[in-house]
Amino acid sequence: MTGGSRGRDEADPPRGGDRPSAFEVGTAYKHAYFMFLDASGYSTVVAANPLDRAGEAFNLFHQRAVDRVTRTARSHRCERAELWQWHGDGGFFIIHDDDESIARDVALTSADTFLDLDLSHLRDEFAQIGVAGELHVRMAIHRGVFHYLGDHHQRSIHSADVNFAAHLEKAAPRDCLVISEEVHRVAGQHADRFVPVGRHEGRNVFLLSTSGNPADARRSWLTRHGPLGWSAAHVFHERPSQQTKAELVLAASRYVLDVGTALNTFSRYLTTTERPAWYRDALLEFLRRGGRYDCVLLDPESRMANDLSAQRGEDVPAKIKRSVDRLAAFRELHPAAADSLRVHFTGVHAGMHALALDPDTPDGLIMYSPYVGDALPAPARLQRGDMPHYLVTVGSGSIYASVYRVVRECAAPAVLRRVL
Repeated sequence: MTGGSRGRDEADPPRGGDRPSAFEVGTAYKHAYFMFLDASGYSTVVAANPLDRAGEAFNLFHQRAVDRVTRTARSHRCERAELWQWHGDGGFFIIHDDDESIARDVALTSADTFLDLDLSHLRDEFAQIGVAGELHVRMAIHRGVFHYLGDHHQRSIHSADVNFAAHLEKAAPRDCLVISEEVHRVAGQHADRFVPVGRHEGRNVFLLSTSGNPADARRSWLTRHGPLGWSAAHVFHERPSQQTKAELVLAASRYVLDVGTALNTFSRYLTTTERPAWYRDALLEFLRRGGRYDCVLLDPESRMANDLSAQRGEDVPAKIKRSVDRLAAFRELHPAAADSLRVHFTGVHAGMHALALDPDTPDGLIMYSPYVGDALPAPARLQRGDMPHYLVTVGSGSIYASVYRVVRECAAPAVLRRVL
């Protein structure tokens, strides 16, 4: 856990007039419970309210969290339960007792009660003082070891387990409590309320079923993370803007491969009279610094072009030829780019549009959009601009490899015919 300029596994204790710590400097503590909580959407509340009102609201949030842990620890006669760090919208507590079951009960009961009772009270208090926006919270509890370092002038803790607990809180769905397998293993009478939902950073994790329905907990985790083993991808709900596409091209280092049917939108971007011409300017900058841009369109004389014409109810070969005419006009206007902007016909149809940036490198990106519903009747068919677009990276794993394999097959030298 980062604290100032310290290493990533260190954190500073709270400053000011806090009572002296019950933890002893120079001591290693086993079976400590780290409880993290964070106000999800903090920045939106701050942006929607005067600073003094937002500050008052999150002071209430801080006070409620401290009061809940303090009261629960007192009722269980827990030896050590401290707020170690707070940053306006959240923080974390360290809870420990020589009788581990006491620390466990304090951590789990505090978090459960905060979600079940305090959160609704806080929402009422936010409304009473006129705070715009919604309050949501993410919570996580992990069990592990920490070393309490320093002296009376400067104290810190060193613990990889604190780091994991912080990461686990960031992974929690909003208004949920997630615990690690280390906590669940010793949860005792609390265990039955938690549902196994997946893995995080190599550990099994469990979500509190606040409704009593395990399906609700599983759905909350799936909504945020997807099923185990799925790959991460960024999704545009419709065709990205010209400016967004320009930003992608500017991010390319050496090579861009643009594969589609007619590349109609791309060719219009390059010959538009509108200003600013975001994509054209980005492409010219990319070419001037030595980049290469390959355009691959479906061969208008291919059988697939005729089949698509019948499916779509439009003259696809004519559309392809119009795009080629625009690209030729662009090359005439910018002859210095002629050798670096290449236009090809392919005899293989990808069934999607794909824009690949430096795809053979560890930093490769591919934005792609499947041609959904080409064979459907018109009312059910998605318009091109309504189709989802996905951005995948090498880190996306098999999905990147699969998409790039299709792109390579459509752009293989054996199936290409260069036209410009």
